[in-house]
Amino acid sequence: MENCPKKHGGKILSRPLRALNAFVVAAFFAFVLFNIGTNMNTTTNQARDTILIYSETSEANVTYRGAEVDGVWVSPWDNVPDHGNWVFDEEAATYTATDNTPLTVEIAQGQERTITFDVGPDEGSVRVEMGEEVLRFDLNQGVSEELGLPFSLPAGSVTESRDINLFLWAVIIFAIIFAAFYMLSKETRQRKAADRELWGDVLRIICCFVIVLLHNTCNVFDQFQDGNTAILLVNTFTAFAVPCFYMISGAYLLRKPHGVSETLKNRVPKIVIPTLFWGCIYLLLSGQVQGIDFLKLLFQNQESHLWFMYSLFGIYMLLPFISKLYCSITLKQKVYGLVLLLVIPTFIYDGSKLLGIWVPNPSFVVFWPDLGIFLLGGILWELRDKLRRKPKWLYALLFLMGLTTTTLGTIYVSKMNDVADKTFISAIGSAGNLIMAASMFCFVLSCEEFLQKRASYIVATLINKIGAVTMGVYFIHVIFLRTLNHTANNVVPLQSNSGSLLEMTLSTLAYFLISVAICLMGKRIRFLNKIF
Repeated sequence: MENCPKKHGGKILSRPLRALNAFVVAAFFAFVLFNIGTNMNTTTNQARDTILIYSETSEANVTYRGAEVDGVWVSPWDNVPDHGNWVFDEEAATYTATDNTPLTVEIAQGQERTITFDVGPDEGSVRVEMGEEVLRFDLNQGVSEELGLPFSLPAGSVTESRDINLFLWAVIIFAIIFAAFYMLSKETRQRKAADRELWGDVLRIICCFVIVLLHNTCNVFDQFQDGNTAILLVNTFTAFAVPCFYMISGAYLLRKPHGVSETLKNRVPKIVIPTLFWGCIYLLLSGQVQGIDFLKLLFQNQESHLWFMYSLFGIYMLLPFISKLYCSITLKQKVYGLVLLLVIPTFIYDGSKLLGIWVPNPSFVVFWPDLGIFLLGGILWELRDKLRRKPKWLYALLFLMGLTTTTLGTIYVSKMNDVADKTFISAIGSAGNLIMAASMFCFVLSCEEFLQKRASYIVATLINKIGAVTMGVYFIHVIFLRTLNHTANNVVPLQSNSGSLLEMTLSTLAYFLISVAICLMGKRIRFLNKIF
């Protein structure tokens, strides 16, 4: 890198910078706590509707999965005061009808309300009674949806009241947090540029931004059935990002064996601490929380986008075994393992979805596709010298091939099932997504020498710093997606899964940059840097 200073040591921030750093981070946490208080106050005071759910087909299944009010998911754990003869599945958190007795559900009033049931070829029909209004939904469809299908309910009147005391408490909390953060603010000692590989941070930044774009466009996916091809292409494009993150982890962690002590002391806490912290924050933000939900955080994600961290935790726990085995076998044996763990089950999955049949994976397939993608990252890193010699247009062509594969597969299954079907987009182990992820990984890796030579010290340092907080961005960006678009913001209105594609893309950039700024400043505060 050019113009690289000889010294890289850190120094204490000047007082104005310390104040600015503490102010921004304190404002963020005060903002989060204010929204938690608002949501809990709304949950406590908001009027509720009582609805009765009846199964109308005794010979078929009717399974209730939960409800959603203005973007807030409500689990059956929290809104079923009387289940009658319906059977509760604790593992899946669902109620299934056994006869025609009603399931009583309480649902808060809101502008957008849905109720979710299992759908598929074995499901029946259901009657929903809301006072004098009666709704009927046909749950019998050609293909099953893994997490059920939401059905719209009439909107309820909402009386939004924000107690002035919440503002007062937010100001007090901000002042306390600001003082604490100001004293704890410091310039962390930066590692030398050589300690962080530029290509890895560039790829992390690309994938992180694309994941924010994914979360800001995924809920309007069904618009492609109305002729909005751009929405289909954007959703398909974003599918490479998550598998790419697995591959980055594999490329870095499979270079050497990792001991049990090192893994448990150094690796695992870096995932567990922020995952549990932000998991608690999202539970509180939901406004629908019980004590048991915090206990569940130890075993399974309670916030949808945090599933990746639980999967990564599983891989980290296996790391002492996996890394030792990986470093002791030949490349041919590694490729053999990749075929067993990733290639074969991927072909089985894609084939079964295209044919509309269910085919079980062979018994040798474990932890698919996560572990296989992790292994793929290690193998591609091992082949880096060969990959760098390949023309870069080849990786671009392969990416387009993967994009086309996922797009055509999505169009086909959507027409076959007569519904906007994200089967191939959502499955990180589908062939098209893997091709996109692998080609993007190889393209950025092949640019390593170019990046090292052309990036100035300032640019490289900025890339390294942002790359180091991409996990923090992953944790907090959903907070902004759910709150900033509701802010009275007439200057720069932000969109979350609404508006035109251009508006959603520009809003994604804003969400990403805001999250990056918060995380960079949070990293400069002692103790708090553990959660970003």
